[in-house]
Amino acid sequence: MMRRAMIGFPLVLLALAALAVFELADALAGRGAAVLTWLAVCFTVPFMPYSWSIFPEMVGAVVVAWAVMWLWRSPEQTRQIWFRRGVALGLLPW
Repeated sequence: MMRRAMIGFPLVLLALAALAVFELADALAGRGAAVLTWLAVCFTVPFMPYSWSIFPEMVGAVVVAWAVMWLWRSPEQTRQIWFRRGVALGLLPW
């Protein structure tokens, strides 16, 4: 049971990062470019091998993808929200 959870958690992170990449590309360039961007990013060497491994790369990918989405979508938010986002970026594993 624990082994499946340890493999499944990075896969959930991979799916969240892939969704953020697709949504940002869709907002910037449209649906066709979003599909091509999603394919180019999510089927590359860093994404696929690390999605099955327990390394901090998937956590970093999700936080960075979300950070770009935060900057693109909502520049005006409360200080508390931006503080939480800053903490998430500050906790990156590198």
